[in-house]
Amino acid sequence: MFEVIEEHTNYVVLRDLDGDLVLYAKPNNSIYDARDPRLKEILKEPLKLEFWVDKDFILRNLYGPWEKLVLEVTTSCDNRCIYCIYNGSYKGERTHSNEFMKRDVAEKALHLYLQHNPKTPQISFWGGEPLVNFGLISYVVSRSRDLGLNPYFGITTNMNLASKYAEFIIRNLVLTTSLDGPKEIHDRFRKPINGKSSYENVMHAIEAIRNLSPQYVDDIIFSVVLSDPTRIGDVKDFFENLFPKNRLKISEVYRAQDHNFETYSDKRKYMESMQKLAFEFVDSKNPSNFLRALFGTALLISSRKLDNLQNNRIFPMGLCLPSHTIFVDTKGYLHPCQETSSIEIGNVDDGLDISKIVSNTFEYISKKQTLLKLLGCKDLPCMLCVSKR
Repeated sequence: MFEVIEEHTNYVVLRDLDGDLVLYAKPNNSIYDARDPRLKEILKEPLKLEFWVDKDFILRNLYGPWEKLVLEVTTSCDNRCIYCIYNGSYKGERTHSNEFMKRDVAEKALHLYLQHNPKTPQISFWGGEPLVNFGLISYVVSRSRDLGLNPYFGITTNMNLASKYAEFIIRNLVLTTSLDGPKEIHDRFRKPINGKSSYENVMHAIEAIRNLSPQYVDDIIFSVVLSDPTRIGDVKDFFENLFPKNRLKISEVYRAQDHNFETYSDKRKYMESMQKLAFEFVDSKNPSNFLRALFGTALLISSRKLDNLQNNRIFPMGLCLPSHTIFVDTKGYLHPCQETSSIEIGNVDDGLDISKIVSNTFEYISKKQTLLKLLGCKDLPCMLCVSKR
């Protein structure tokens, strides 16, 4: 883990966990001791990086097998979480409403998915709160099997209705739910419309599932938002004590600056906590699932960025070419994924709009190349999502 001290066109000065200064040389993508005598010559080399993608590559993806189909079964939700992407604070995103996907849209989406020959079919249910439209979920599960898909089914739910549908969930779905840690942390930002405790709803549903199938509880995936990263130690203890076997997905508040959402009550405390946990992660022969989720994702992203660098040409991260995931909204429009609902790339009647996808892709590459020239090799041009092009 490094702290950025200075950033320049050709290099970045960093401080490591021991307090020593190191230097990342952009021309050859390497890290050196800041006193290394070779740096003077290395930094004379011009930095010439460019993003690349060609039309043939795009078309191979578009006509290849689709992997995952995500159905937005409703935009209705029985929570009003303060940091929710759909709460009206995020530019370019939809807001809460009461749209429900109809059976004919779901039927067309399934047939379109079949036409693209998924090798290992995956269908996920998204909202809003998907269980608000349970009837459609039940229909899609049954209909998919009738069509011979036999997919892996997943759902992302706030658990408010999960107790009611616990038997169906256990039999059919892999469940992902939001749980941010202890009650006082979780309930601070996650707010059911009825005024009850979101934390108690989640834990009650987990107990209902445990009573029917104790082993299923260990397979629940928890999505953890670090709404106050200074409490990360408390969050870590919570999951290591109560859910040590579960898979976790950890993130910070998405685009917090869009609505002045202050997450760092004490940034120094946060940095000290993160450094302590980083040492624990590195030193442990068998780190906890929490530590793996916290630091493993960052290592994966870093390795992907290095793997993508070939002869100073970078395949752009943040570019979701259709085929890995197809997101179908309640009205039947297609999008690259559930995070890019502002980009329409077709519909369930006509399929993918190839010309539009190619045009959007090259527009996106052009913008990233411009950012690269202006900013140098920073995270922004590398990670900028295509939906923010």
